[in-house]
Amino acid sequence: MEPMNFCANVKKNSDKLARPQQKAELTEHTLSDRLGKPLKNTIEKTRLGNGYGLPSDSHCAKEAAIISQKRYASIKLV
Repeated sequence: MEPMNFCANVKKNSDKLARPQQKAELTEHTLSDRLGKPLKNTIEKTRLGNGYGLPSDSHCAKEAAIISQKRYASIKLV
């Protein structure tokens, strides 16, 4: 299973997001909706794990991105 973690650095003009998963399309749409803006960059897929178990719409992704947006800082949620 993929590790439950997410790295986010959400800024006004750019976004750096990284997550161990196979597909990121659903996560991108979910984060875009939750952050209230289109993502400037897509999510970097580290391709760790075997592709089973970690849902694309997980809470760790939303939490890290929202905290990063509010704090204007890089966040790694483990």
